[in-house]
Amino acid sequence: MQIILLSRSGRACMQLRVGSLFLYLSLIGVLLGVVFALTGGEDSAYARADELVDELYAQTEDQQKTVADTIRSTEENLDALALRLGRIHAHVIRLEALGKRLTRMSGLDEDEFSFDEPPASGGPLKLSDLEAQSVPDFLSSLESLANQLDNVHPKLKALESALMQDQIEAEAQPLGRPIEKGWISSSYGYRRDPLTGKKALHEGIDFAGKPGTKIFAVASGIVVWSGLKKGYGEMVEINHGNEYRTRYGHNVQNLVKVGDTVRRGDPIARIGSTGRSTGPHVHFEIIRNGKPINPYRFVKRKASVKRKAS
Repeated sequence: MQIILLSRSGRACMQLRVGSLFLYLSLIGVLLGVVFALTGGEDSAYARADELVDELYAQTEDQQKTVADTIRSTEENLDALALRLGRIHAHVIRLEALGKRLTRMSGLDEDEFSFDEPPASGGPLKLSDLEAQSVPDFLSSLESLANQLDNVHPKLKALESALMQDQIEAEAQPLGRPIEKGWISSSYGYRRDPLTGKKALHEGIDFAGKPGTKIFAVASGIVVWSGLKKGYGEMVEINHGNEYRTRYGHNVQNLVKVGDTVRRGDPIARIGSTGRSTGPHVHFEIIRNGKPINPYRFVKRKASVKRKAS
């Protein structure tokens, strides 16, 4: 076979003669090279594509894990925040209830010093003065508020205890009349005994009234006697725990029993005429350190207490 090489002008510049076998081998080699090149390139492209897919998949898994961790962390923080807010809310409810009790105990005007309404406050505001608050700052402020509430509560409880003690001591002091309606039929001191006509010491004050009229405790204390007593008929005696005792005699009915705790203004008996008596009345005595004293100075001081109906 003859191979002619041409120049750019188209003229023959060289002629080669090769055998048929050499030509065939050369063509086969070229074809094999082309096939190898094509096959090897395709495998390389596939391999690179597989690596890229694996890399993207790994990145996706990492991002999914990051998102899941973020969601879980956020939910945990929200749960913790909700729990903290719940505790603060409970603190606020207790403080409001305690504040209302202290307002009543201290004699403040409940309408003026109300715990049902937010404190009165206000003033002009410039929008430029507003400061953005970050989540950490908010959580810090919330924690600070919780600590303040924790500190205030025991102090208010101590104040309540002090006011309560003062109130108990004040209520244990005999004050006022043992009946709402009635008149003094016999005063404290020496008098002619209504049954013997002889001069004798009357150790109390008699309040005449309609039979069955309610008799009220003039001070808080514990009932130490409820029943018949010589000369008194049906009688109630109350120990007030501060050197004072009070007696209510000639009752038609006692409404309390020994061991009962009574508050000032509680009904304890009903007017009658039992024992040494000439008519329906209550014989009222005040005993201090075991000795009867004139109740008049206690009776004339009006007690600001609401009588109980039952």
